[in-house]
Amino acid sequence: MRRLLIVSPYFPPDNTADMHRVRQSLAYYGDFGWEVQVLCVNPQFTEAYKDDSLLQTIPSNLLIHRVSAPSAQLTRKFGLGSIALRSLIPMYLKGNEIIRYWNPDLVFISTTQFPSMLLGAWWKSKFKIPYVLDFQDPWHHNHYVHLPANQRPAKFWFSYRLNKYLEPRAVRKADGIIAVTQAYIDTLKNRYPEIKECPEAVIPFGASPEDVREEYACHLPEYFPPVESSIFRMVYTGVVNQEMIPVIRQFLLAFRELISNREIITPKFHLYFIGTSYGSGVNRKHKLAELVKELSLEEYLTEIPERVAFLTALQIQKHADLLLLPGTTDKNYLASKLAPYLLSGRPIFSIFRRSSEAYKKLVDQKRVVCIPFDSEVELEGLNTSIFNGLLHAIKSIEELAKEPIQHPEKYSAEILTGEQVKIFNKIYGVLQPKT
Repeated sequence: MRRLLIVSPYFPPDNTADMHRVRQSLAYYGDFGWEVQVLCVNPQFTEAYKDDSLLQTIPSNLLIHRVSAPSAQLTRKFGLGSIALRSLIPMYLKGNEIIRYWNPDLVFISTTQFPSMLLGAWWKSKFKIPYVLDFQDPWHHNHYVHLPANQRPAKFWFSYRLNKYLEPRAVRKADGIIAVTQAYIDTLKNRYPEIKECPEAVIPFGASPEDVREEYACHLPEYFPPVESSIFRMVYTGVVNQEMIPVIRQFLLAFRELISNREIITPKFHLYFIGTSYGSGVNRKHKLAELVKELSLEEYLTEIPERVAFLTALQIQKHADLLLLPGTTDKNYLASKLAPYLLSGRPIFSIFRRSSEAYKKLVDQKRVVCIPFDSEVELEGLNTSIFNGLLHAIKSIEELAKEPIQHPEKYSAEILTGEQVKIFNKIYGVLQPKT
């Protein structure tokens, strides 16, 4: 068995979108000839949503190394709250220890906590060990540069300059690049000629059948019972970010027109937006409150800003009448929930940029009604198309639900783990084994 050290700062019981690729792959690495250990941050030192149910999905024999990190309350006084920065030195020191006694063949860094990717370059310099980087989002990019200040993330200019400084130091020495879209790989290879010949793979987000077992149905919240025959429930599960708001606005305008159309005789409609905020407790925010009030849709829309357990979210998806998958104004956005949505067995209504990877994956799925747009200007004029598409989805809901998903193997966690391993094996075959 070859040995793989996985670096993922967030790991169950932390529930963050960027650790699910690793979590879903753990059951299959051994089948492909790779023994795994995981290096992460002890959850008591992170501020991520805690989801103990995810611990049920972790192999019992997995060796997990959890490191401590300085308190965010302390480091935030100096302007640093990032778990990647707080844990960088503890992760490095623990990694040194693991590499010395376990002698792994490869390091795989899969996270959107990008400063953690520096670890690969540091360990390669110290131990001559190759490493693969997994990009689920772009690291250094110009997406927010031209936006108004109120649409930029907090401390944007600091993070922008830090990313510009750190990214080349991590990427230039990488031995393999994995990404959820070819655009991310092309950007990196154009930016850094040193990795031009580096093995690469586009591997989308996957889904595991183990996550949707019937025994998890008991996790459904009280506000969403398994059966509600008198209400047609349209559901979105996930965070709502600023780039989604223009898309959601156009959808809600079409929905408002739908419920005011007296010719449509159906059960009562209700929209659920669940887990819309990254915050918790007093920090949670209703992302859609102002928009819902503006459109007078309070009676028809329930927003639950609190995050819900991942397995609960999957059960909610399974029991929805129609799943909503709003895109964003970001040209490269690829929803991490796309695979679970497709494998949920429920029809999907979506609005996405035509150039996005998500649209390319959705457009041929007969269970999906997808309305494309090419620009924000075009999006604002799509009311009729969105209304007609939504009406078609509702009227054809039973027929849509019977349509099988095209190429489900493209979203299988097991098969996508195999795609990762192809890159690992290629690198291992090219490089001389360590002595």
